[in-house]
Amino acid sequence: MTERSNVAKMNRDPVIVSLGGTDYEIHPKNLLQARAWKEKALPIINKMEAVMQVMTQASSETETVDIAEVFGQFKSFLFADMDAVIDLVFDWEEALPKDEILSSADEMEMLEAFKEVLALAFPFLKTLGLNLSLFSLKDAVQSMAGAMTK
Repeated sequence: MTERSNVAKMNRDPVIVSLGGTDYEIHPKNLLQARAWKEKALPIINKMEAVMQVMTQASSETETVDIAEVFGQFKSFLFADMDAVIDLVFDWEEALPKDEILSSADEMEMLEAFKEVLALAFPFLKTLGLNLSLFSLKDAVQSMAGAMTK
């Protein structure tokens, strides 16, 4: 995720994301549009939070976890909820050519686009020092591997 300049933020310049080898623009929304999107996004963000809590427990050296629960949460997210994450990108930027992108982009690219949408929807996260890397699929997979070795 590239850091946008303050000038770009003030000018409401779009964020550029690469999906399937093509660059697309994702535009900032006004407050009412962003609020409506956040209401749609809340259920999937809550599910992501639950998955991350289980993953954090699984990677802890001191906590005992139910491996079946860890895999169940992770499996549900990867196979069902990932589609909802992808849909949230298209819900934010309705001008994106959905069929074209779905036939050329991969999930990692869509996850990066989702992180950019989150940064636009919740600009205060950076101010609070929160890092959107908590949505890193690579980190989640490594946590799963750590859980398997316990």
